Amino acid sequence: MRLSTVEIAAAVGGAHEGRSRPVDDYRFDVRELGTSPNELFVAGHHRFLRDDTNRHTPRAVSADRPYLCEVAPVGGTAIVVAEVEPAMLALGRYVRPRLTDRCIGITGSVGKTTVKQLTAAATSTTYRTHATPRSFNTKFSMPGVLASAPSDTECLVLEFGARYRGDLHLMGGVAKPSVAIITKLGWAHQGSMIGQAGIVATKGELVEDLPASGTAVISTDDPLAQGLPGRTTATVLTYGSVGDVRATGVRLSGDLSLSLSVATPWGEADLRPAVRGEHHVTNVLASLAGALAVGVPLDAAVAGIEQAEPPARRMQMHRIDRDILVIDDSFNATLESVLGALEALAAIDAPDRLAVMGPLVDGKAYVELIHTIARERAEQLGLEMLAYRAPNYGTPVVEHRRQLRERVDALPDGSAVLIKGSRNDVIDEVIAELIDHPGI
Repeated sequence: MRLSTVEIAAAVGGAHEGRSRPVDDYRFDVRELGTSPNELFVAGHHRFLRDDTNRHTPRAVSADRPYLCEVAPVGGTAIVVAEVEPAMLALGRYVRPRLTDRCIGITGSVGKTTVKQLTAAATSTTYRTHATPRSFNTKFSMPGVLASAPSDTECLVLEFGARYRGDLHLMGGVAKPSVAIITKLGWAHQGSMIGQAGIVATKGELVEDLPASGTAVISTDDPLAQGLPGRTTATVLTYGSVGDVRATGVRLSGDLSLSLSVATPWGEADLRPAVRGEHHVTNVLASLAGALAVGVPLDAAVAGIEQAEPPARRMQMHRIDRDILVIDDSFNATLESVLGALEALAAIDAPDRLAVMGPLVDGKAYVELIHTIARERAEQLGLEMLAYRAPNYGTPVVEHRRQLRERVDALPDGSAVLIKGSRNDVIDEVIAELIDHPGI
């Protein structure tokens, strides 16, 4: 929807400076400025405005670009607030009544963005859908997703992240989902949530706050999710091996593409989802259940999931010289996603299979343990692990791109290489060496 900066300032309790400007898009990273004609830059920290030596600041603010900030404005159109995060939540509350009641909220420890992508593809077959871009799933960015929704949106598909208890009560109270999908629960953010019990308590906030007329989409296979149905008055729609929405047959091809036969309360169907790897079966079922819960016909939901744009850097396949298959699964690296990726690599028929592992930074309170679990699982699967600038695996560490290249050079033709690790400069070096400059 289009708002004016004067209207936004009034909605968030901010002071308006400069002339009023139209806004229908929101930017949270200065490196993305200039991609939309009516964008508002939301400055999450004063350094974006005042420290010209910071690498993020070139072109950060100018007289022709409106911005929201906590500090004295530097010219142009500005909305000055006491704190950015509460201001953005206030903006979300302001725009939410103007939008459709049909809203799917997605949270969990792993699979959120994939499920969001597949669910949005399914609902788009039936409704004008507005979905969270990339992973804009925080208290800071989610309200901007709401405010950027076109006024004629018929279905919202929103991703919710959480680091602390109460986060989802707060965000859910703003977004008011009618359907809540809980993806796999596990290790992510255990430190800030105080263990797995804290994760379950926090993620369960989204189903607790559903209206009685809503639907909670919950896994039957996740041990941590078993108590969630008792925390909601909404209808519970389950997915999983014995769920209401379940796979009655799973076929995995040599390139990790999936074929599923599914049974649902709305009928049965066969589908070939756009994601790869058997560990994505649960994500496909969750997405299908969420789309069915808001009234998407089964055949339309299946078609949407089959035609979905696969999420970037999640099991993306690249063939480089000598027919070596490089699997880029480097978007993030929760322990659960690491184990799933290792199992997918083990399922590939190749003369040699190498897991190039960067450091895992999620779950800092358990950093040594999660690296050890990953190494032991690779050993159980018969995979070679190459730790790239990541000492916590307890294996010899490769520190230089040249050493990485030498190891890949030594692989037999037709081998498979997995790239996995928390998204950072280290893992980007691996991508640059093996995919961006693949010559061997």
